[in-house]
Amino acid sequence: LAFEHMAGCLDIVHKSRLFLSTQEHTTLTDRYSRFLKHYHVLRELAAARGRKLYNLTFKFHGLLHTVAYAKWCNPSAHWCYGFEDFMGKVVAAAQSCSHATPPRFVGCKIMENYRLGLHLRMQR
Repeated sequence: LAFEHMAGCLDIVHKSRLFLSTQEHTTLTDRYSRFLKHYHVLRELAAARGRKLYNLTFKFHGLLHTVAYAKWCNPSAHWCYGFEDFMGKVVAAAQSCSHATPPRFVGCKIMENYRLGLHLRMQR
């Protein structure tokens, strides 16, 4: 049930326009609240069995704010994760140059690598 409620949250965010309707935001808030309740049950059941699973992290609090702020703007319009297209490219560029580059030069090297890759791609 926790998974279904989180999947429901993502469905709402991905299917909505730039601004969620009042109903979409209410449903999103309700789904996230239900997700947290079911996740808490999973945590309690695991603890009763002596297992440290389903920890509550800062990400849950951050997502609570994201859901609240979705009232004014769809989170998909401004969130950015490493697996997303552009950030994934930046992460790959950073990983490829961070081993042989002094830390103070990594930022410049990332942009240099990205620009070179973009240039080569545009040559095709």
